[in-house]
Amino acid sequence: MSSFFLSGCGFVYEASLKAPEEPEYQQIITTRAHTFRYRRDEPGKPHLVYIHGKLGSTNDIVKSPLLDALKEDFSLFTYDRPGSGHSLTRKGWWSWSPEDFANHLHELLEREGITNPVFLAHSWGGAIALNYALQYPGEVRGMVLLAPAAYPWPGYFSTSVYEWFVSSYLLSDLFLQTVFVPLGKLFGPIAARAVFNPTEVPKDFLENVFPLALQPTAYQKAARDTVELRDELKKQAPRYHEIQTPTIVLSNDDDKVVPARIHGGPLVEALPHGEIRY
Repeated sequence: MSSFFLSGCGFVYEASLKAPEEPEYQQIITTRAHTFRYRRDEPGKPHLVYIHGKLGSTNDIVKSPLLDALKEDFSLFTYDRPGSGHSLTRKGWWSWSPEDFANHLHELLEREGITNPVFLAHSWGGAIALNYALQYPGEVRGMVLLAPAAYPWPGYFSTSVYEWFVSSYLLSDLFLQTVFVPLGKLFGPIAARAVFNPTEVPKDFLENVFPLALQPTAYQKAARDTVELRDELKKQAPRYHEIQTPTIVLSNDDDKVVPARIHGGPLVEALPHGEIRY
C-alpha cells in the first residue's frame, strides 16, 4: 500500500500544476502531440516564436520581463514543447529528435497561420531552430540563438550517467516519482545557479519556471531526448552551411553546459549569415 501511495506522488505533483486559463493560452491538438501554447498578436508586427530549451516552458518568456519588452516590436508565439511543461502528451514512447520537434513546430505554425517568423531559441531549442531552417528553407525571417546546442560534444558518454538512468524504460518511474521531486526541490537553487552561471539566477525563476521542470514525466522525456541528441547533431551539423537565414548567436565559454568553443563559435563560422555576441 505504501509503495502504491509513493508511486502516485509524482502524478499528484504533476496534476497540481494546472495550466493557466487566460485567453492567450490554448491547447492545440496536432497529429503528433497535444500542445499547450501562448499567443499574443500585436497588429502589424511580425511574429517572434520562442523555442525553449531542455525542461523549459512558456513561462521562460511569459513570466519574465521580456514579455513586455518584446511586444514593442513583435507579436509573440511560444509553446511547451511536447514532453515539457503542460504538453506532456506526445506520440510515441521513444525519444524525439530535433527533426521531430521541427516537424511538429511546422505543423503547429501552419495551424496557427503564422508565416515568416523570427525564431528566438534557447539551448536544446537552438538545435530545433537550426533543423527547422534546414528542412524549411526560406520560411524563417531570422534567428536569435541563445547558447544553442549545435554540435556533438566530446567525451565517451553522450550525456551523464544520471540521465542514462533516468531515461530507462524499466527502472526510472518509481525513482522519479518518489525521489526526484523531493531532491529537485532541495537542490533546485544549486542547479539553477549552475545553469545560469556566470549570470545571476533571474528573479522568480524558482517560483515560475522550475516547478514545471520538476515534473517526473517531463524530466524523463527530456532525458530520453538528450541521450540521443549528440548523435542527432552529428547528422545535421555538416549541413549548417546551407542555412541562409540571418542568425545572431549569443554564447559564452563561461557557460559550462553549452560552451561557445564547442557550439556557438563553430556555428557562426559555418553559417553564411551568422554573427556571434559574447
